[in-house]
Amino acid sequence: MMFVPFTGIDNHNRNVTLGAAILGSETAETYSWLLRAIKNAYGYAPPVIVTDQDPAMKRAIADVWPESRHRLCMWHIMDKLTTKISGKDCLQLFGLILYCPKLLRLNGPLLFMISG
Repeated sequence: MMFVPFTGIDNHNRNVTLGAAILGSETAETYSWLLRAIKNAYGYAPPVIVTDQDPAMKRAIADVWPESRHRLCMWHIMDKLTTKISGKDCLQLFGLILYCPKLLRLNGPLLFMISG
């Protein structure tokens, strides 16, 4: 059994619970059923949905809510990044780029030359 919360952000920039479900499996079919139920309840799909990197959920979103922008949760990205990238300098550089308030144009190879 799996608990699936649906959380949104209100006009005061606070998290609000929009709904939740307990699912018996983590398949694309089960997620599709849930997303259709939510779409029927609210009358529309959300403009943006943020999830972890579950491939079954990704397929369900593309199938049921193709108009929604699917983005990955920053916590999950950063958690996996530490297992994929070694070196404190690289992680710090990635953090600086990630939270940079201005858009930067960098060539891929140049990015790592700057750090070292």
